[in-house]
Amino acid sequence: MTPSGILLDFNGVLVDDEPLHCRALQGVLRRHGLELTEEEYWDRYLAYDDRESFRIAFANHGLRPGEGAVPPLERLLHEKLVLYLELLGDAPPYFPGAVEVVRTLSKNFRLALVSGARRIEIEKILQYENLTGIFQTIVASDDVKHSKPDPESYLLALERLSASPSEFIAVEDSLGGIRAAKAAGLDVVAVTHTYPRSRLESETPFVLDNIRELPDFFSRRFSAPNEASRSKKKPLG
Repeated sequence: MTPSGILLDFNGVLVDDEPLHCRALQGVLRRHGLELTEEEYWDRYLAYDDRESFRIAFANHGLRPGEGAVPPLERLLHEKLVLYLELLGDAPPYFPGAVEVVRTLSKNFRLALVSGARRIEIEKILQYENLTGIFQTIVASDDVKHSKPDPESYLLALERLSASPSEFIAVEDSLGGIRAAKAAGLDVVAVTHTYPRSRLESETPFVLDNIRELPDFFSRRFSAPNEASRSKKKPLG
């Protein structure tokens, strides 16, 4: 079946801000006596949302947010958000060509975002390029209990879109994200923004060097969705 839509991850697919998330997480943990190396972040924390990242970081030291001298999870999340937004500044680091790719794909496909980022972060970045209205739904970490690689976020997106997995294809950059999409029954296209091709090809046969290759991939592999599919393109919750 030719897909009528695309479920896009955000961080690492459209926006090159994972280094900022790493620095923000490191900064908050350091305030509370913990150290996290860049290598640890990229190897172990990449697919997790902020809640799970803090839980894992403190659990590695036999601690839990909200117990003893460790602040409650909501305070940790707020501290990280403030630091991330400071690091982000006024120039969101979209990958080269990402904005144009989104606008091009939106002409023929239903688009949605499925991200482990917080909604306030996603919307702030989208607003810089007036992209918010292009996406029929945005699933953020605020909307789910379990972060990727759990499939909850992808299943919620499909539910909101009243769609089956065969109608959409996911685009991911991380191993955890790919596994989440596959667990939801989706085919996945991966981009080598974060992991080398060799690691991604162990999870999906569809691997592209960068986001700019996505429109050509879809035009070569699939014909444009029919008018009946495109007629479903209206904002959903």
